[in-house]
Amino acid sequence: MVEPGGKLVWLDQGGGPPVGLFSGTKYGGEVRDIPEGSTLVICTDGVIDAESAEGELFGNERLGALVAGNPGASAAEIHNTIQESVRDFAATKTHRTTAR
Repeated sequence: MVEPGGKLVWLDQGGGPPVGLFSGTKYGGEVRDIPEGSTLVICTDGVIDAESAEGELFGNERLGALVAGNPGASAAEIHNTIQESVRDFAATKTHRTTAR
């Protein structure tokens, strides 16, 4: 999440395996106030784990910088920017990305 002042905040206290993968799975949670004007991005590991031809991961830091560097962008603009950036980053690799 990027707050209106540009502060990057990671919401990474909850989570678990993909929903529906295992029956009876317990998931942790995280409760957080989201300031008005914040940008919240939720993605799959297909974004974070996308690899370059050299084997480098796209990673959280690159994603965070990308979102923080686009203040005021619409959800569609951020989505397109992320997809294009991951596609360019992993141009020679096959990877999973967000749904189209």
